[in-house]
Amino acid sequence: MAPLESLLARRMIPGSVSGTMQTMGRGEVAVDATDHTGQTALMIASEGGHAGAVKALLAAGATVNAKDNRGYTALMHACPHGHTMAVEALLAAGADADAKNSEGNTPLAFAEEALIRARSPPEGAADAHAHEHVARLLRKTTREHQYYLHTVHLARSEGANYQLYRDRTRKRGNR
Repeated sequence: MAPLESLLARRMIPGSVSGTMQTMGRGEVAVDATDHTGQTALMIASEGGHAGAVKALLAAGATVNAKDNRGYTALMHACPHGHTMAVEALLAAGADADAKNSEGNTPLAFAEEALIRARSPPEGAADAHAHEHVARLLRKTTREHQYYLHTVHLARSEGANYQLYRDRTRKRGNR
């Protein structure tokens, strides 16, 4: 089998599901083969926003939660770029929205950071819609956010003013 990076450089035309799948189908490269950075074809397709290739690779058996040399998953590669359809496909296939890379960052952290950048000059609001949608999808999925919502609900049901509590704990340096 040839190295993944040379095959992808020659055959994976952006958005070309057929070229990618033909290469995989002929056995020229395994579906989970990695390049020198540990990236799989699924990660490369996710980062490029090629939702069709992402779906085809997942259908061919690509490992949805594989990590590259920096601990990034395909979901982490898609999130900072606002690739909504790729993110939806990955989540539907069971991508771990709570996974952490080697620096402790989650897909939601990447999405939120990208959303902040998209809302700021020079990018402006043009990119913000896609980034906002990705962040919203991840917020619905992550355990961290679900726990936060559950805590707020319990506090409110007990008559607590959660905003006041949060403000006080932040002043004390607690989080």
